[in-house]
Formats: sequence, structure tokens, C-alpha cells
Amino acid sequence: MQLRVEKWNGFPIRFVEVNGEWLAITADVSKALDYVSTERLLRRIPKKYQVKKLVPRNGVSGQGRVFILLKEIGIYQAVFGSHKPEAENFKDWVFKTILQLRKQAGLKEYEAFKMLDTRIQKQAMQRLDANNEVDYIKANTITNKAVANKYGLPKMISKEQMTQEMKHDRPTILNDVVDLMNVKRRFGLDISVSKTIYNNLEKHK
Repeated sequence: MQLRVEKWNGFPIRFVEVNGEWLAITADVSKALDYVSTERLLRRIPKKYQVKKLVPRNGVSGQGRVFILLKEIGIYQAVFGSHKPEAENFKDWVFKTILQLRKQAGLKEYEAFKMLDTRIQKQAMQRLDANNEVDYIKANTITNKAVANKYGLPKMISKEQMTQEMKHDRPTILNDVVDLMNVKRRFGLDISVSKTIYNNLEKHK
């Protein structure tokens, strides 16, 4: 069993690997999202997104402690119950994404409740998948190399090797890479995504 700690807004959040899936320790999520208590948070999360697990100390087999862990969807549901500014911004982004899916489905505002139809949801997701055929392995490779270039490193490094400052910059660069890959595919542009990204970072050093 592996254990790793991710920091968000200064809060350490422990994640435990269970059957290839990384689950968050609920108590840490509760503190990070300003819940009154872990119990209050758990009352809003369906049981199917909770896992009770014995977590060995430091991820090593042996004596440990039983924790309730949250699956990824459980984490997002916890965010939806938080009133932190970052959580409110996340909710706005989710709603705007649904709004775009509604438009792509050809529905008007007065047909918003049709988005609760599972058939409409499936069609919207199929359309979304068709519009985002991006090679994410390639996108992440270009991003890691771009981050290394930005910080003057001679060769590409993995995300795990990056400093906190590098990790802070990485999501923005990755978004730029994915956006450019989509534009290139959509319009059949004869450009090198990697060279364009690297050159753009050079200009802004």
C-alpha cells in the first residue's frame, strides 16, 4: 500500500493507493475545505464513494489506523458542500461546463431539466469525447519538457521531480499544450506544438 501527501492551499492531504486508485483521507479533506467536522462532511457523501481501510503507518505494512477514505467523486462532492472561495469557483466552472454541454446538445435554456436525462448526458459525453481526441501522454511529455526549459534545466524531468514552484506553473502550460493540439487538429495547421510552446516560454522568460 502506497501513501503520498499532496498540498493544497497549505493543507497536507494524504492519499492512499487502493487497488490502483488513489483515495483521500477524509479528515484531511475536511480540514482543507473548512468543514465543522469530518462527520459533517461524511453525512453528505454517499457510502459508495467511501472506503474504510486500515492504513499502515508511513504506508509500510504493520500496525496502523483505520481511516475512511474518499474516492475522487466523493472529493468533488465534498467540494460542493464547502463555502471556501476556491470551492465556489470550482462549482461555477462545473456549471459553466454543463451549460456548454447543454448548448452542444442543441437544447435551449428552458430545456435545462432535460440535462437530467441520462440519455442526454451520454450523448453529450460522446460528443465531448469526439471533440477532445488529444494524445494526453504526448501532451504531458511536452509539458514536462517545457517546464524544464522554463527553469533552465538541461533535460525533461517528471512531475514528481518538480519543485512546488514548477508544479504551480505546470497546469497552465499543460492547458496551453492541449489547447494548441486541439486547434492544430481542428484546423489542420502545419505547426509543431512542442516548438511553439517552447518558443513561447523563451519569449516570456
